[in-house]
Amino acid sequence: MAQSILAEQPADMVSPIDEVLSKREEPEWHKPVIGRYHASQLAYCLRRQYLDFVSPVTEYDSDGARKMWLGSVIHKVLENEILPFTEDSFTPIAVEKPVWYGLPNTRDGMIVGRFDVLLMDPSGELAIMDVKSREDLYYVDKEGPGEHDVRQLAMYQGATRIEKGYLWYVGRRKGDDLFYRQDLKKERFRWMVAQGSLLHQALKLKELPEMCPQYGWEPRYCKHRNRPECENCSLNGGGEQ
Repeated sequence: MAQSILAEQPADMVSPIDEVLSKREEPEWHKPVIGRYHASQLAYCLRRQYLDFVSPVTEYDSDGARKMWLGSVIHKVLENEILPFTEDSFTPIAVEKPVWYGLPNTRDGMIVGRFDVLLMDPSGELAIMDVKSREDLYYVDKEGPGEHDVRQLAMYQGATRIEKGYLWYVGRRKGDDLFYRQDLKKERFRWMVAQGSLLHQALKLKELPEMCPQYGWEPRYCKHRNRPECENCSLNGGGEQ
């Protein structure tokens, strides 16, 4: 009898995780401000980003909030319990380094971001490392780094003129990890700057950009997928974000 009582799920009890995460206010750094465009978002569909500015989705998304929270937990654990003690792999110099890059031909637009680690690698060269968490690393191991991650890293590399880079993937399910050396691809940096300029122009002119999902899985994870402005966007696609 006791086992049955203990196994019951209280119908009136709210998850403490959802309770706290649903009350969190978005940090000032992440609030959409016209003229300030985040490198972590520019690699995605321009219409999605435009709608984030002019008509943001405000409903609480438990699944998305939990993924973000677990990602931040992993980052904090790496920062506090792993990075201070690395010797053979690399030498950390700084964490959470901010980046700003002014858009060309305008005085009121910039790309901003923060990369995870500035380090010195075993060869003695400076490098940028960005940490990415995934539910598991199946697709990363099979297909290599995600193009959106490579583009974001290229933005940081181009803005800082540090050409050597690494992507460090950590699996939330098993705690496994994968490293990839990813030196600057200038065409990806230029593409990101062009994305920033197109978004800035669209917001200033109040013109809805074209739908342009960049990856097969992107429409499935888009917060705006059920809106009239996005009704013709394909929801077919595989892979993992």
